[in-house]
Amino acid sequence: MDMTMRAATSAERLYAARQSMQIEGQTGSIGRWQVSLKDGQESSWRDYQADLNTEDFKKDSEAAFAAIKESLSQFCAEHPESRAENGAYIVRADTEQYSYIARMKPAEDVSIYCYHHKWLDRHMQHAEHGIRFITPDYQERFRVKDGETVRIVAEGGKTYDNTARYIDECHLELTSKRTGYTEIYHICQLAEILERGKRTVVPVRSLLLNHKCAGKTKRPDWGMER
Repeated sequence: MDMTMRAATSAERLYAARQSMQIEGQTGSIGRWQVSLKDGQESSWRDYQADLNTEDFKKDSEAAFAAIKESLSQFCAEHPESRAENGAYIVRADTEQYSYIARMKPAEDVSIYCYHHKWLDRHMQHAEHGIRFITPDYQERFRVKDGETVRIVAEGGKTYDNTARYIDECHLELTSKRTGYTEIYHICQLAEILERGKRTVVPVRSLLLNHKCAGKTKRPDWGMER
């Protein structure tokens, strides 16, 4: 079996986790290998889409799993760029048909998320165009990258930070940073909900940029979260 391994890009790191049903369907997410680094490297498998867990995949994944398990620690030590912000190491391994996004938490566990190679790349290619936020009459206000944080500001100043995920050109997911609750919206539906509720939405990066440009060093108090 031919397999390549490299540090995951910032966009690919988003897929080193369980995805929603909608994103799983578009990326060809098959399942996850889990390896405990505390209990003698005991491993387990979990199906995400059982119909994709074919005999061809089983043969490929068993070989890939063994190769990743054997080489991952050394690869991460030799490639510090594979380290993510949370201290985990995330790498991508590709075979001819499948992609494996491996996340290693040193001394804890390794999770290997399995995808159809072409499906994952196609979804990521579409996501590169960004997530659109529009007015109710379909005028584009701004776009954010897949996985960016947006802030919804309600009357009275209460704020709600959410992670935005790309589903397709007209649909997105918002996941509350505080509660973890995920809701799926059509972009026009979201615009109408915000308008009716007299709420606004802005990308957090623009707030941080404006704050930096103002020459302040202390982060402002953004108020309560949901």
